[in-house]
Amino acid sequence: MSPAITVLLHIERAEHYVRQAHESWNAARPERCIECLRHLQNAVSEMQQAQRAVVPGEGPAEARGRLERLRQDIGLLGKLVDAANAFYRGLAFHTGVEEPAHSVVEG
Repeated sequence: MSPAITVLLHIERAEHYVRQAHESWNAARPERCIECLRHLQNAVSEMQQAQRAVVPGEGPAEARGRLERLRQDIGLLGKLVDAANAFYRGLAFHTGVEEPAHSVVEG
């Protein structure tokens, strides 16, 4: 498989995970926040693989734009997940209930 096709496959997978993250996002349900976070982590992993597969000067022309859009989408959803998890951590602190999730999204 050519490097260009490999890059595009990873981007398509990342886009799929971002769509799943959007679909699963629900700030009112902690379990959905966790599900969204898992999808985002998978998307970040696919993006990293796409970036490693890029051959300088030979990458598909659309790859850069698609990766940038993914980076923006993941950043926005990551902030929403972090905010929701911070809310639930605060709620757990004030009520003595165990924290529902730890959140770390890098991308």
